[in-house]
Amino acid sequence: MALSDKISYLHKSGTGVLLPPADFKGAVGVLLTERGTPSLQLGSESVTPAPGQLLFIPEGVIAYATAKAETDASLTLLSYPVAMLRENMELLDRELFEMFLLQARTCPVLLSEEDAIYTKALDALRTAETEYQSKETCYGLAMRAQVCRLTALFLRRYAQQSRVGDDR
Repeated sequence: MALSDKISYLHKSGTGVLLPPADFKGAVGVLLTERGTPSLQLGSESVTPAPGQLLFIPEGVIAYATAKAETDASLTLLSYPVAMLRENMELLDRELFEMFLLQARTCPVLLSEEDAIYTKALDALRTAETEYQSKETCYGLAMRAQVCRLTALFLRRYAQQSRVGDDR
């Protein structure tokens, strides 16, 4: 399953394969575990997010999710083209974004309710979901706004963590 160059939304519940192998070439994503404990594979990294956790999926990985019968998981995935972001970033933002993407390929970025940006990130994901489901006039534009908001939140968190690491 290759992702398109458009913003896409997926909600899937059940057991077995919830997200078939998807090529995130040219795209990134934010995945919310609604229920259960699915097993996710992001390239060579394995992740088991808890219910309510948000996972950033970096560009350039093959990602898929499965759930065992006893976990009966539910996932929401918002994926969006990286080119859309890069084209609308200032140079310093773009450099930060590229560093973030490199790190996210080997160190999964998972948000829990304790994270300072969690509530805002979840709100952006839910707002994009509502826009997608309503398909009102200009819903694509409204979804792009939420995608930019999500990306900015992840980049701010990454920049703050990088500065904390530099202070040691």
